[in-house]
Parts: sequence; structure tokens; C-alpha cells
Amino acid sequence: MVSFDLSPLSAANTPEEREQAGKTFANGVKDGATAKKDGLFVALAAEIADKGKTKANNRAGALAALRHIILKNAASFEPYVAPMLPSFIECAADKAKPVSFEADATAKALINNLSPHGVDFVLPFVLAEADGKWQSNLLRAELLSLLAKDFPAQMNLRLNDIVPVLSSLMWDTKLQ
Repeated sequence: MVSFDLSPLSAANTPEEREQAGKTFANGVKDGATAKKDGLFVALAAEIADKGKTKANNRAGALAALRHIILKNAASFEPYVAPMLPSFIECAADKAKPVSFEADATAKALINNLSPHGVDFVLPFVLAEADGKWQSNLLRAELLSLLAKDFPAQMNLRLNDIVPVLSSLMWDTKLQ
């Protein structure tokens, strides 16, 4: 049962309103275990998964809320938000620009605030080719760069998995 009001997130029409709604929403979330018990992550994942054209504000709002939840206390929320990384990568290629912007920012916030123990969990998500769209591939390359910068020891151990994927990302046909 969701005891959180998601309507301010979907009502935000501008980036500034979405930013404020995300911050306000995150301030009302106490910790990861309570939020999971209350069904918050299921509700936000459902909003992100709804690909209807009229639901772009809902997706962007849910992503903004998750980004601010991560920024508030990544350690408490990492086990619940990290499994959503494939959705963030997929949303990076969304035709609605607010959604793609929020997905990019949310994925980078997750990786920038990731604990060393989370690297082996998220790396398969980053290495997996989901939809092959250039926006998703660009985000995957940027996430690999962030992981390499912050966690060189863990990334060195996984080079056999990383190099083939990174090679294919480098030869993507889009100039971006």
C-alpha cells in the first residue's frame, strides 16, 4: 500500500518544478526499508514502466524523485534503486526529452553514489545491450567511465567482460 502522494511529481511541467517536487518528495522518504514496505519502489517502477505518450510527466517525475532519494542517502536506498538501473538506461532513449534528461541524471546519480559492494551488481546492467538505441549506448559508455574512475580495482578485475562491450560502443554509427 503506497502511503506516498505521487501526484506532485506528475504535475510538475518544467524542470524547475520537477526538481522542487523531487526534493520535497525525497525529504518525505525516511529510509529504504520503510519505503520498500510501503510499496514506494514498486509504485515508482510502475510509473517509469508506463510508456504511454501522455505519461511522460509521470515518468520524468518518478525519475526525479528517485534521483533525489539517491542523493539524500544512497547507502540506505541503493539495494532498492540499483535494480532499476536497466529502466533508467532504457528511459535515456525516451522520445520525451524531460524523461531522457531525468533518466540520464538518475543513472549518473546512482553510479556516482554507489558503494564499492554495488559495482558487481550494477555492472551487468551497464554491459547488457537493451534496445541498441544510441542514447542508451551513450549513457552506458558514460556509466562505464564513471565506474572506472571511482572503482578502478573492481573494474580492472572485469576487463574481460568490459572490453568487448566498450569496443562495440565505440564503433556505434552515431556521431554522438
